[in-house]
Amino acid sequence: MELNPKASFLKGDHAKAFADISANPVFHHALEVALSEMQLSPPKNADAAANWHRLEGAKEFARLLLNLTEPPPPVRRGVPRENLQPT
Repeated sequence: MELNPKASFLKGDHAKAFADISANPVFHHALEVALSEMQLSPPKNADAAANWHRLEGAKEFARLLLNLTEPPPPVRRGVPRENLQPT
């Protein structure tokens, strides 16, 4: 079975160290400041939609980074066919 990048990271040696780092309030503050700097910096493009996507991408990256050490949700399996038969 091939692992996705997050599952592979969680099985590796760095997951515990990163969990400690990402739980630190200083890390959260630095991430907030970086996102604020990005919002306040002059747009790289005159296209409003492109700038919106740039900021949304940064927010998504921050969300993924902050949740990197959370275990993935359990895989949901379908209902067994025998449970679908009329009674």
